[in-house]
Amino acid sequence: MPEKDIIMVKKPKPEVLALSGLLVLGGLGAVLLAMKAGGGGETIRPIPDGKLEGLGSPNLDAAGTFQISRTAKFAALLPYVHYIGTGRSVYSFFQIKQLINGEMVTVFGSGVAGVFLAPAAILTQYALVSAQEVQPPGCPSGQNLCAEPWPGNETTPICGAPPRVGPADAVLEIYQNATQSGNPADADGFSSPTCMHDGRLRIWIAQRVYKNKIQFI
Repeated sequence: MPEKDIIMVKKPKPEVLALSGLLVLGGLGAVLLAMKAGGGGETIRPIPDGKLEGLGSPNLDAAGTFQISRTAKFAALLPYVHYIGTGRSVYSFFQIKQLINGEMVTVFGSGVAGVFLAPAAILTQYALVSAQEVQPPGCPSGQNLCAEPWPGNETTPICGAPPRVGPADAVLEIYQNATQSGNPADADGFSSPTCMHDGRLRIWIAQRVYKNKIQFI
């Protein structure tokens, strides 16, 4: 996803979020609903202006495991988060990580999508991808985070390794920019979280891991 201005995004309509959206791109894609995915965990770091919680995506939240090709594209549909605070810019990212040589390595990655979470006095749900976001070729249109296989492309590079046959974790993350965090590694907010910037990796402020949600074939 190319760098662009931050755009305020309203909460998606309930009927849109109600869609299961169990979409896998590629001819080999299929959802194994009979197979229960491993439990996913959410971790939130404190932010100075409020609170984040409830990070998720309808198709990842649903029970089941996605069986996909190692060359297909795969989207986290309509990702969202709940926020209360004075307003802030956030940058969401979707990746698939796999255990390779004893380490969890990024094998699929999306671009970084930026939106502004408007001030909210009560915990409010926000979409993490703007309605104006242009999706990469071959990805489902709409407010989604579409991940491509390693090594990605020039606009959205992935620093990791090629996927292997077997299980992998789906991971949703939220980042911030250097102005908010004070960390030069955050740069402008759109730099790839999987790659080093000024010798340091970017640090997420919210993460949800869906264990063994993906099965590569």
